Formats: sequence, structure tokens, C-alpha cells
Amino acid sequence: MLMLTAVRVARGTVLGGALAVTLGTLAACDMDVSNPSVIDAESFDPTADASTLSLSAQSNLYRAVTGIIPFSAFLSQEAWVGVVRPETNDIGRRVLTTSTSDVNAVWSPLQLAIATNELAAQVLAANAGAQADINLARVYMNAGFALELMAEHFCQGAFLVGPALTPEQVSDTAIVRFSKALPVGAAAAAAGVVEGTKVV
Repeated sequence: MLMLTAVRVARGTVLGGALAVTLGTLAACDMDVSNPSVIDAESFDPTADASTLSLSAQSNLYRAVTGIIPFSAFLSQEAWVGVVRPETNDIGRRVLTTSTSDVNAVWSPLQLAIATNELAAQVLAANAGAQADINLARVYMNAGFALELMAEHFCQGAFLVGPALTPEQVSDTAIVRFSKALPVGAAAAAAGVVEGTKVV
């Protein structure tokens, strides 16, 4: 019993010490964030932060893909809808309406992936040395993949704030993005740049 009490006291001391260190670290940080969803325009450097920008836009594509996988499996009958609720019942009957929230859960992340990669491409294309920037190649490629996913899964697509496009038009837009990515990626590879780091 005495040994168990000693272990409890020692564990409490260690945990208390860890908590004190954590709180001390947090107290030293500036936790006052006025607008956490917006990058400070004055501190953002499109050249120095190019990798962060392209990878952030890429993460939106990854998020969209996680929603596309079950959605496309339901539509192709590779998976059956087993949840009994109006939204998934609509998908199971292939009745896709504006009220089907599961469709919007796929559409919105896909639109975000397209928009962020496109906007990142516009910023990065203006940088010096853009013609061999692996980050620019990445956002062009990811915009192309996001557009192609939209063309494959929806009867109409939209590109930023433009008009409704047919699947063929969306696929054509994706091809343009892939065509832009290829020479930039090849130039980056020829310069020995892989994932934003020059290989020596």
C-alpha cells in the first residue's frame, strides 16, 4: 500500500510538472488571434511561403477526395446505402436534389479545392522563376484533378464564379491545367528541385 501511494505521488508530481511546463509555454505564446481564418496580407510572402500556399491548397483536394469516395461508390452501386435517413435514401434512389445534404458535402469541398488551387496558381505564376516552380506545378496539377473529379461526378460544373459548364467543358478545363503543370514540373525536375527543395 505504501509503495502504491508513493507511485501515485510520483505520478502526480510528474503530471503536475508537465502541466506547469505546458502552461508556461502557452503563457509565453501570443494567443491573441484577431481573425484566424485570414492570412495577414502584410506578412505573407508569395515567394518564401510558396510551399505553404501550394500544400494548403493541396490539402483541400485531399479533403474533397474523402467525400468523393463513398459518394461515387453509392452512385456506381459498388456500395449500398444502409443508413435510413432522407439524404442517403435520395442517393440510393439516384434522386439528387438541392435538399440532399450529402451531395452538398461533396460539392462544397470540391469547389473549395478548385478555387484555392486556382487562386494559388494565380499568385505563384507571378513569382520570379515561376516557369520552374514545383509549387506552381503542384497547384496546376491539383486544380486539374479537382476539375476532373467534378466532371466525372456531376452533370454540371462551375469554375470559380463562372457559368455552369457541361462535364465535357469541365474536363477540357482540367486538361488545360494538366498541360500547364507538365512543363513547369519538368523544368523543376531538370533544375533538381523535388518537393520544393533543390537536390544537390
